[in-house]
Amino acid sequence: MNSRIKIIILSVVVVVLSALFHWLGAIKLIPWYIGYSDVAPFFQKALEPGLPYIDKLIEYPVMTGMFIQAMGFVGKTFHGYYIGSAIVFILLTGVSSYFLLKMVGQDTHGHVLYFWALAPSMFLFSVYNWDVLALFFVVLALYALRSERYYRASALLALGFSAKFYPIIYMLPLLILAPLTKRRKLVVVLAFLVVAAAVNVPFMVAYYPGWFYFFSFNATRMPNVDSPWNVLGVMIPSLLDVHTINGISLVLFLLGSLWLCGILRKGEVEAGFFGITLSFLLFTKVFSPQYLLWLLPFFALVLPPSRKLFYALELSNAVVLFSTLSFLFRDAPGSLVTTYAFVVARHCFLVFIFISLLYTLQRHGRVELSFSSLRERYLALS
Repeated sequence: MNSRIKIIILSVVVVVLSALFHWLGAIKLIPWYIGYSDVAPFFQKALEPGLPYIDKLIEYPVMTGMFIQAMGFVGKTFHGYYIGSAIVFILLTGVSSYFLLKMVGQDTHGHVLYFWALAPSMFLFSVYNWDVLALFFVVLALYALRSERYYRASALLALGFSAKFYPIIYMLPLLILAPLTKRRKLVVVLAFLVVAAAVNVPFMVAYYPGWFYFFSFNATRMPNVDSPWNVLGVMIPSLLDVHTINGISLVLFLLGSLWLCGILRKGEVEAGFFGITLSFLLFTKVFSPQYLLWLLPFFALVLPPSRKLFYALELSNAVVLFSTLSFLFRDAPGSLVTTYAFVVARHCFLVFIFISLLYTLQRHGRVELSFSSLRERYLALS
């Protein structure tokens, strides 16, 4: 058995173990605050009569809502719904592993093994929420980029956006960094819009407020307990209302992303994807622990971090997860203080990874850290 097949099997085994772990929590064989997943309680939403977005509100994009509905319809019972969902996550992870391994050399299979298949986040979060759906399309988009199939990459990102929203951020480095003429950039945008419209427009037409609920829900919600914005809000509550946080976080993300795309050399699209993911995680209002899954393909493909830094990030994120769940479900004394401390630590590690990315890219001549290069890049776009 060659190393590629072993890694794919290991990734599948890890997701199977993740499914088992969260199932034990759902049936209360282990405490719910330890084995919690978002997937389990949404069975009740799947049971409600009618269609998502038209007859009932769901705070996720269309493909995720319809996936939840489909698993409820096929599974009938809770166990059928849960097992069906887990099987899809297992298959998608296995296929994603296959394409990641196709993108790396034999000597770097270990990156896919340690930073993807055996990553603690893969065990904790592959069956925690529905991020694997979007992650699958992101991996396929990265594979399309390797063969310069930019239209296909854009279409795949549109599917990812329709499952979990965040892949839309990759359109910025795709348009700025890919070696495309203005006409081809227009086609890339059209490919994204056509695919996104094909998925979303039927629901927009059927009941626009139901389709828009995902956006209105996230615009008005406060930062979650384990967000650095919440930690900041505890210190200066009178200055940070939800609208202020929305505005500041968006501006910081856009400025950081535009700066990054401005200094990267043409063709550095994968590095742009990695950097803009870090920018999003550093400034987003809502940071759920499963978001670390979004980084795993880039750790395997673009810049494998040092093992110490990687496991420090993973450990701090795991502590945030379990201390937050302990606070939410048990109101355990001191758990919130632990959450705040490790939220700060987790973001420090993300900053270290971002700096490491810039340092590595500069060392290999893949960035131009000068104002003139930044100015020329954006003048060329106008």
